Amino acid sequence: MFVIVGVCVFINFYVFSVQATNDYPQELTVQVNETSSTVIRTYENPILGVKFQYPLEWGEPSIRDNSVSFGSSSNSKAQFFDITISVETLPPGFIDLQQFMREKFGKYQTLPEFKIVELNKTTLAGFPALKLRYNYLENLLLNNVNVTSMNVFTIKNNTAYDILLHTRVSNYDFYLSEVQKLMDSFKIISILS
Repeated sequence: MFVIVGVCVFINFYVFSVQATNDYPQELTVQVNETSSTVIRTYENPILGVKFQYPLEWGEPSIRDNSVSFGSSSNSKAQFFDITISVETLPPGFIDLQQFMREKFGKYQTLPEFKIVELNKTTLAGFPALKLRYNYLENLLLNNVNVTSMNVFTIKNNTAYDILLHTRVSNYDFYLSEVQKLMDSFKIISILS
């Protein structure tokens, strides 16, 4: 699906650029720091208007309509995770983040054993944002599993940007540190028309 366009070596970093062959032009840059075991990719999509960094071990992103996702390759109840960055054009009349949260997440209150664990103000890409974390019971491979979802979302110019982490409650802290790095690097860029 991706074609390597060029390779460049620059003082302990290797940079690879790839261009998607689907309807969503994007650029992926891989930086390998030889002094640590961390391998970081930079993802940029001018159609969605987003740019961020993520760890190489998350694999290739899955791109659908208005979102970019990363997830575990299996539905193993021990190792599953889903990280999704979505962009949504809002209808006229959206006033603020609270209204967006109520309309988007209100339906989740019917999930089995639903409980809001955290609701805080924060920032995303330099804009005011909300962080919502909630736990519930999910049927995974015919077993009920305690899962947690964390959404961090902001609105800019009538467009909502949402970063989702979905995993087992017991894996949350492990994935949170990597997702926090993604959020710290997250940028809203000019959108191609």
